Amino acid sequence: MKSHHRYAEEIWFLMHQSDDPRRLSLAVTCYCDDSGSHDEAEVAVVGAVLMNKPRFIEFHEDWSQILKEFRIAGVHMRDFVRPYGRYCTMAPEMKKALFASVAKAVNLKKEYSVSVAVPQADYQLLMTIPVCKELMGPYAMAFFTLTLINRDCSIIRRYNNRIAYLIDKGINRHHEQLQGAHTVMLHLEKQQNQRLTGAMAADLDDHNYALQAADAVAWSYHRLLETGVVEDEFSPLLEMFKDSQLPARPDGGVLRPHIKYEVPQQGILIFATLINQWLADTGEVPTWEKIIASSDQGYSNKATMSSEEYKKFDAMMNQLMRVKHSDLKAKLEAEKKDKKRKANKPSASGRASREKD
Repeated sequence: MKSHHRYAEEIWFLMHQSDDPRRLSLAVTCYCDDSGSHDEAEVAVVGAVLMNKPRFIEFHEDWSQILKEFRIAGVHMRDFVRPYGRYCTMAPEMKKALFASVAKAVNLKKEYSVSVAVPQADYQLLMTIPVCKELMGPYAMAFFTLTLINRDCSIIRRYNNRIAYLIDKGINRHHEQLQGAHTVMLHLEKQQNQRLTGAMAADLDDHNYALQAADAVAWSYHRLLETGVVEDEFSPLLEMFKDSQLPARPDGGVLRPHIKYEVPQQGILIFATLINQWLADTGEVPTWEKIIASSDQGYSNKATMSSEEYKKFDAMMNQLMRVKHSDLKAKLEAEKKDKKRKANKPSASGRASREKD
């Protein structure tokens, strides 16, 4: 079997076609509820962890050590849940120790992490069943929102290279829709003269430990939303949702936040209005290829375009690109102010000297 280091190197190159250590990748997974049925969950959740290449490689090594220490094959959250999980009988103290190690490993290596939720009831109220099955279900909506959050983060952090996406291949039921959402994001950025979204690759989380970390993020956020609590044995995972500044860096540390976002009904309505208008005009569920082709036609004929349908579509797409989906900017501004305050604060020795004088 290939070493974890070599395997991680190969996956990274597949996503980026480059060994540039400055590039970033987002490992993404959907939450699968304990029964294995996505549709029974009250909320559709995706979780993601963003890392650069050096941390991505190091993370695989760190995770491998965790698995060896606790003598487990992998960290798949469903395996720790009673009554049928493979490791559900593990002692509570052992689980707490394991998940403390998991949270620490994630916080040490991430640039930031994200969890996005779409309430199933709101989605089903606004979207028809054929649309959910054939075009964009709630998980694809959550993934699309995730790409918008990533776009905001790239702009705020002045990151100029495209960010690649690594998707859990085990979520075959939604994989095609996630690819469609990824294609739409590429198209929207093209119209805005942006290049922030990179390639999309897929792997099994049995092989890729960054995807296991994303699963832990998605599972924990889902548990928190649906029950309001995370059981004591899983509670160390909540550390992943705290903003981290570890390890210390020469510049005093860079904020490594976790961004939580629950898509409001108004956000779902933007898509629903677009799709439902298409259904009313054509009588059929569109494909993303048709929607994109319609948009391309509109942009190429802007000087003479007078179609009300195109104007609505154009307005909605631009509205999507203007939506601010995260509170990252506020967090970064707060961090900047805190650093400035600490820099201006006199040291203890300085205060003592002045008092003596």
